Amino acid sequence: MGDNPNGCWINILDKDDPIAYPLKDLKKEYNDVVLADKEINVGPVGVSHVMYWKNEEVHKIIARKLAEDWVREK
Repeated sequence: MGDNPNGCWINILDKDDPIAYPLKDLKKEYNDVVLADKEINVGPVGVSHVMYWKNEEVHKIIARKLAEDWVREK
């Protein structure tokens, strides 16, 4: 997911989330720290912002990143 020993930022967003926004191309500083803007569907407009923690794909992304961090620390 990334070679930065300090970790990486994967911006998870749903196009139906009025608060979510792709960050990578917003400006250079974001591009330098955001590994990817990962768009997924967590729910419809009106509820999508509170549905990330209930989405299996979000769980997998976070679990994979935690596993990579754990292995790197060993």
